[in-house]
Amino acid sequence: MNDQASLNDIPYEVFVDTILPLIGLKEVGSLTMVSPVWRDMCNNQEVWRTLYMRGLAFKVTDESVVLGKCCRKYRVKKGPNSGPQSWMDHAYRSAILSQTSTTLLYTMTCLPVPLKNSLATWLTIRQDGRDDDLFFPEGGTLMSQAEYHVAFKANVQIYLDYIELEWRAYNDERGLGLVNLCQCANHYKFETLLGPTKCKDSSSFKNVVLKKQLTVSKSVAKKKKKLLRKKKEKYEKHRASAELLATELLKMEQEEEECDRLCSSLITATHV
Repeated sequence: MNDQASLNDIPYEVFVDTILPLIGLKEVGSLTMVSPVWRDMCNNQEVWRTLYMRGLAFKVTDESVVLGKCCRKYRVKKGPNSGPQSWMDHAYRSAILSQTSTTLLYTMTCLPVPLKNSLATWLTIRQDGRDDDLFFPEGGTLMSQAEYHVAFKANVQIYLDYIELEWRAYNDERGLGLVNLCQCANHYKFETLLGPTKCKDSSSFKNVVLKKQLTVSKSVAKKKKKLLRKKKEKYEKHRASAELLATELLKMEQEEEECDRLCSSLITATHV
């Protein structure tokens, strides 16, 4: 039995959240030919809606409904009692795994890069007497497990409150949302975004994307044909000039040969 993992073992969530943002229409088309599994994944409406949104300006508003995948690299498993979760809920889950503010900020992919680069570390703002970047509280084994967990969560919450305050200020300066801080359009329900209404409720985003690509391809082909025509005209012009120069060169070579023969004859004649 071969237990080696294959391309077909990649979960759909990993494809959508991690791979799809790094590839384009051409690569998606190639993946559909890998296997029936990838054909079905790539033909999913969510995939083509994501591709459709790339070419249009959709804006997140404070009324936009979050899908529940902000500021993290994994999806929260859905259950019968799972309700909407804020970006802080996801960030706290990440903090448990990352343990330091530096690593936590790395996992928060929704944070704008300029804001992320300007944020202070937990070491800079912590006030519990510990001199490192770990969210672990001062006290260690002297605390009960319950107290330790509460103190850890409190430290994380202080840092998340700091991030939220800075994020709100960042968005406020730019006229962005103060409720929905994340501005990643694909993290919200498509129909709740502000943007072009045409094809917003399309039953087949694949057809819309392919038609748009056809229009773009025709435009590119038209420009290339125009450029090719100019290049050909330039080539023909230079070729005509080259042929004229070649004719003139041949005539000059013939004249040179005649002069050489005349000189040779004169030299012979003077020595008779």
